[in-house]
Amino acid sequence: MSKHIFYISSWYPRADKSEGTFIESQLLALREQKIRSSIMHTEEYTLANFTRAYLSGKKLITQRAHPHITAVQNVVVHRLPLRFSTDPVALRKKNLINGAIKTLQKYIDTNGRPDVLLHHGIFNFTYITEALSQHFSIPYWFMEHSSLLGEGVAKPNNSFHSSAQVLAFVQEATRRFAVSQYYANEFSKRFDAPFLYCPNVLTADFFVAINTTKNALPFRFVNIGILEPHKNQELLIRAFAKNYTGNASFSLTIAGHGTLAPYLRDLIVQLGVAHQVSITGFLNREAIKSLLQESHILVLSSTHETFGVVLAEAMAFGLPVIAPDIGGPAELINPQVGITFAVGNVADLAEKMNKMYHQYSSMNYSAISESARQRFGSATFVKYLFDER
Repeated sequence: MSKHIFYISSWYPRADKSEGTFIESQLLALREQKIRSSIMHTEEYTLANFTRAYLSGKKLITQRAHPHITAVQNVVVHRLPLRFSTDPVALRKKNLINGAIKTLQKYIDTNGRPDVLLHHGIFNFTYITEALSQHFSIPYWFMEHSSLLGEGVAKPNNSFHSSAQVLAFVQEATRRFAVSQYYANEFSKRFDAPFLYCPNVLTADFFVAINTTKNALPFRFVNIGILEPHKNQELLIRAFAKNYTGNASFSLTIAGHGTLAPYLRDLIVQLGVAHQVSITGFLNREAIKSLLQESHILVLSSTHETFGVVLAEAMAFGLPVIAPDIGGPAELINPQVGITFAVGNVADLAEKMNKMYHQYSSMNYSAISESARQRFGSATFVKYLFDER
């Protein structure tokens, strides 16, 4: 088949938030492989809010722009107050769908007709993808990233689709993907439809010359992720403190932002590791790469993940990794690249951190990076996406 993909996604990174970077990475990877791709960003406004935003020069689309990604702006303005309608929900849905149809038609007039719509996540815009597929007779694929669905959570973030409609949307997709084999199996059961494995992807800029001259001390463990309960950085801080409190030869850097930041900063002080453990807040893509260049071992402490993109990113820089023994991340780990620990177990994580520290000098950093390229590079992603393996 010819390859022209039009993305619609439940989430996408914004200027100061990293959620959804894997969608951005996929679009960049497709570009690396010379495959045409675009993404539609939808924002809705009342007429009053639109007028204020327009006159103030405010950006109408809040998703992060990238010079190498074609983003189509679907700005929907509700010209009359929805509350005046006898069915505000139906009118809102109608306006959003009509706006999306007009937006895609303009795109087609300029760029040609996409071969497939690729929808990410059940939590929003499924009704838009469904309507576009029917109106333009374009098949759609579905990819799910949320490990919450393994727990049975399937409620969309809108009032337009019931759980039954969401189930039908997923089942009627031409192809369905999950980013780990574990969750491909879980989602197949959850939605009563077969899912294929397609890994998350690393773009070429993550494969750089490995820094072999980084300072030996302090030995830096690093964690990258939003500061929310399921990332469980509290576990990592406690494990670090158990091993290294007062030992200036060891440090821990946590890169991320979120609701738990104040609590975690207080915990760091309470455990007496304030001079060794730091929380950076949000870091952009370039800052993350710099941090990985200067770190030794990455630790993922989550309670659940479908994949664990930061594990693959760290491996690309030659870092050994430590991850919980849970579906998704555990698939990425083998003795060549790292080790797993019992999820939620402070003592076991502390033991595995110490073990990896003692093994660090004997690890083959170039082999770790090459393994990441072979498993998660853009060429591999495209082969899985188009079933060309």
